[in-house]
Amino acid sequence: MRALRCLALAGALTIAGCAAWLPVAKDVADIADVVIRDVMAGKPFATVLGDTGSDDAELLVAVIGAILADPKTNAATKAAYAVKCQPYLDQAKVLAARQKAARGDAS
Repeated sequence: MRALRCLALAGALTIAGCAAWLPVAKDVADIADVVIRDVMAGKPFATVLGDTGSDDAELLVAVIGAILADPKTNAATKAAYAVKCQPYLDQAKVLAARQKAARGDAS
C-alpha cells in the first residue's frame, strides 16, 4: 500500500502543485488501506462500503480499481487481491448503477 500512497501523493502534487492536496492524497491512501484490510478479512459488502466513509458505491469502485491497477504490487499479492476484490467490485458496480439511476444522472 505504500506504493498506492506514493502514487496518490505524486498525482495530487502534480495536478495541483500545492500543499492543499496532501490531506486528500493521505485520505485516499487511508481509504485504500481500509478497503484492502476489510476485503482480505472477508467483511460484508455493506461494512466495506461503510468503511470508505461514504455510501457512494462509485468511490468503492474507484478505490478497488486503483488497488487492482497498482503497478508496484507484486504478482502474487495482485492475484490475491484480484480474487478477493472481484465480488466486492461486482457488487459496487451494481449499486453504483442503481445510485446513478436514482439520482437521474444521464452521464
